[in-house]
Amino acid sequence: MSDFNILFANEARRWAVKKIPYRHMGTTEKGCDCTGLIIGVLNKLGKIKKYKLKKYKFDWNIHSGASDIITEELLKIGDFVFDRKIGDLFVFRFGKCNSHVGVFLGGYQFAHSVSHARYCQIGIVKNSMWHKRLTGVIRLNEEKMAQYT
Repeated sequence: MSDFNILFANEARRWAVKKIPYRHMGTTEKGCDCTGLIIGVLNKLGKIKKYKLKKYKFDWNIHSGASDIITEELLKIGDFVFDRKIGDLFVFRFGKCNSHVGVFLGGYQFAHSVSHARYCQIGIVKNSMWHKRLTGVIRLNEEKMAQYT
């Protein structure tokens, strides 16, 4: 595990502990959604300065024909893996496609931003609704991220 993964996970944890407000399409400490948490932390750490999120409606994931925007966006900067390490991204399915993401912090914890809670928080993936909805793990790829610096 690289020092960057630890740094990334610690910064995501800080945003969750600080309870950064939920803001659809937000990517800063003033407010972020789940994907915005990932992009915002990476931006703050200087890893992706030129990255632009694809615009999507708040409830895009529940409509028929919805595309898998979350996975599509995250695969621009990472790759699916079969194991999990601190700093990896947990991808969750709600509705018709993968529609939520969080940062694995170790143990069973992950940092994420959820609209119904209205802020970033730490979730538990063991024996919870999150466990049933976990569909994959994406590991950040520094070579892929380099194209956005």
